[in-house]
Amino acid sequence: MTRYPYTPNPQQMELVRWVASLGAVTAQALADRLGSSVPSARARLTAAQRRGLLACQRPLSGRPALFTLTRAGQRACAARGIQACRVSPSNANH
Repeated sequence: MTRYPYTPNPQQMELVRWVASLGAVTAQALADRLGSSVPSARARLTAAQRRGLLACQRPLSGRPALFTLTRAGQRACAARGIQACRVSPSNANH
């Protein structure tokens, strides 16, 4: 799958910047922010993941997946000074 060249649309840029500002988000958190359904929010996050802007991890069984910024996402939204969040079972509940 070729991810470059790809310019995110304004909605994806806003989403990636929001994720970058928080570190890791769930589909429920995005749904609450947008006032939309969880499946709709998950679709937005998954689309950004497929473009390589976000990574998806599920470190805890039975808990929601966490979406985090990738290096490509960092470059795409010009997030300087923000590093990608590392998700592990020890910090997933935080």
